[in-house]
Amino acid sequence: GGAPGWRREMWRCVFVFGSHTPTIAESGLDIGVGMDARFWGPRESGIGRNVDRLLAHLHTLELPFGLVVFIRRDAVPHWPYQHPGWKVVPVNARWYSLREQIEMPWRFAKEHLDLLHVPHFNVPIFYRGRLVVTIHYLILEEFPTERASNLAPIIFRFQLLASKFTLRHSV
Repeated sequence: GGAPGWRREMWRCVFVFGSHTPTIAESGLDIGVGMDARFWGPRESGIGRNVDRLLAHLHTLELPFGLVVFIRRDAVPHWPYQHPGWKVVPVNARWYSLREQIEMPWRFAKEHLDLLHVPHFNVPIFYRGRLVVTIHYLILEEFPTERASNLAPIIFRFQLLASKFTLRHSV
């Protein structure tokens, strides 16, 4: 049982919410995978629930890489997953915001990630690292109508443009 010594060594990671949290390199990890889990939270549904199920499954596995999970600062008290190979980075940027576009590329880059998973098309346009994007709803590609959303029409149009941009640059 258990992982070989080199894999255990790769798992060294610190679970910290202080002013300085170590980067992947400082933690001694060889590979760093990030997950933008800002949709996660105790009251979230839809994409947030999908993120929670993915995290719950990953939590049961012995992963050969360190996982850096970015969650909203207000969700930190509700975080249920304690894992020695995971690092949680609290952030204040809400999804679909200007702050997301400015702050998140810097946050992701600061962790020196080898790969980032973003669970929706709201990829910060200035992030230049490797990433995997999950597009849950492609209905807007086939039927781009405001009736497909409960957002205000101007916000819907912005969301539609953002999804088209992400699809063009991700696929």
